Amino acid sequence: MQRIKKVIAFLFLFMLFYLEPIQVFGNITFSQLWKIPFVLFLLFKVLTIKNPITATFTKVAYGRAIKNLMNGGMFRNYIPELIDFIRYMMFPLIYTFVLNTPRIRSKVDVLLKGFAQFIILSGIPFILGMVESLGRTIEIGDDFTSFVGLFQNPHVAAISTAVSLLVILYYLNWRNSNIVSRAWNIFLFGLGLYILFQTFVRTGYVTFLLGIFILYMPKRISPRQIAGIAFLAVASVFTISYLLENNELFFNRIFDIRNGKQTELGSGRLIFWAGVVEMWLNGNLFHLLFGFGYEALTDSMYLLTGLRIFAHSEFFTQLGQNGLIGIILFVWFVFSLFLFIRKRKQCKSYRLALAVFFLNLSVMLTQGGVVFPLDVITVFILVKLTIEFMQLQSHKTIKHGD
Repeated sequence: MQRIKKVIAFLFLFMLFYLEPIQVFGNITFSQLWKIPFVLFLLFKVLTIKNPITATFTKVAYGRAIKNLMNGGMFRNYIPELIDFIRYMMFPLIYTFVLNTPRIRSKVDVLLKGFAQFIILSGIPFILGMVESLGRTIEIGDDFTSFVGLFQNPHVAAISTAVSLLVILYYLNWRNSNIVSRAWNIFLFGLGLYILFQTFVRTGYVTFLLGIFILYMPKRISPRQIAGIAFLAVASVFTISYLLENNELFFNRIFDIRNGKQTELGSGRLIFWAGVVEMWLNGNLFHLLFGFGYEALTDSMYLLTGLRIFAHSEFFTQLGQNGLIGIILFVWFVFSLFLFIRKRKQCKSYRLALAVFFLNLSVMLTQGGVVFPLDVITVFILVKLTIEFMQLQSHKTIKHGD
């Protein structure tokens, strides 16, 4: 019966994510459509909780979401701002709901492992050619497209896979896991690495390596750890060098060579960022404080680059969309979340939480936007960290009482 439930859950999530890129009506996608009733459900549940357990970073996150409703978009096109309000509300609402619902909170380990495994396993039908992705692909060479799988684009696929790999590694290191469990996690890790490579997304590669570095960064260096780090470093350098030397697609993607020429667009984030700053500085007092709104930002990027895109950095996207207030809320959120994690450094999952925090930060600084699977996994990790901290505090109180 338990296996049947898992299969049903897998198929339900698979269809939910698979259909997300489809435009239902107008410019509204299925991804945006299903999240509206979901966020209303979460909002109702959270508002009916008596004396909810919460944290500073969730309060700031609510403020960030609400801020999207107060910018230049209110005078132009309110729909993109409303959509972003829903996107940014997801993170604090899911955290508050899961943490304050005992039945779900008690299963957070199962949910964390299960969701990470789902993201990696969902790639199998696409690898085998059984299903074609509906998401937007990136053409690499004449006859190769980057892996997208369930997701809307390769960047979401890469980031979601990278964070899932960190979760798999975390549970792989559990000493009390049996042989079958370890073998299963090793298989998932190998499959996830293959999928991550096939996305050909540099952001995914960098965030994954950053996460591994933090996850395995030792508190005290021992000869054995030095040997292990040296081995991983040499293996990584050898693997990357081999791929650069023998895989033309990989080489071209890393150095952004298209049609035999070095392009400027791949490294054009400086152009995007400079364009946003210029746009912001030329605004009136309202725009300086509250921002231009999402549509005005993408219009400005279109005039600059010919592409209707955001700034490819949460910092600059917030500057253009939500102004100085948006920047302050963003920095406040990042700082409060970091402090929340640091205060729980005695907890078992602290290193995983720290690794995923810096993975999130690197995504925010180099890409920006909301990656829903990353938010979900981050929430489960933070809930797990919160529970462990509460248990430690309880033990200290009992011990002090004795």
